[in-house]
Amino acid sequence: MVNDDRQFRRGATHGAQWFRDEVRRMTSEGLSAEQIDKQLGDLNGVLTDWRNNQAVNKLPAGNPWEWKVDDLSAYIERRRSEW
Repeated sequence: MVNDDRQFRRGATHGAQWFRDEVRRMTSEGLSAEQIDKQLGDLNGVLTDWRNNQAVNKLPAGNPWEWKVDDLSAYIERRRSEW
């Protein structure tokens, strides 16, 4: 039970750091609030799929914050209409 809690907290921390880093990147690139909101919504969909471990969605290997940019973009494009 303790190990499950640690793993959950570790994953939650990495997810939060990923969101923070992405917001900083998007802000430095000059994206509008609407664009940032849309992209964060996509990342939320990615994290939801990853958390639910939906093998039917053919997730790339590893944690979402470690995926290659091309893999992340392709996954979002494939799944966006279903979120």
